Order: sequence, then structure tokens, then C-alpha cells
Amino acid sequence: MDGKLPSEVAVKVVCELRPHFVVIGVVPISLRDLDNRISGIRTNAE
Repeated sequence: MDGKLPSEVAVKVVCELRPHFVVIGVVPISLRDLDNRISGIRTNAE
């Protein structure tokens, strides 16, 4: 499997979700949040 896939998915998810989570001009979700979540899921899956 392509090693870049999780990063590409994270970028796509943020691009799609970012407009829906803007509160008073602040976006509470970041690529770092998603990368940490993906890392946590990988760790738990092993």
C-alpha cells in the first residue's frame, strides 16, 4: 500500500470538513489532529 495514502486522506478530509467547523473564524481541526488520530488508530490496530 502506498505510504503517502494516510497523508493524502488527511489532506482531503481537512479540505472537505474545514468549512463546516469554522466557529468565529477559528477552525478547531488541523492536519496534525488528523495525523495524530491516524497514528492512534494504527497503533490500536496492531
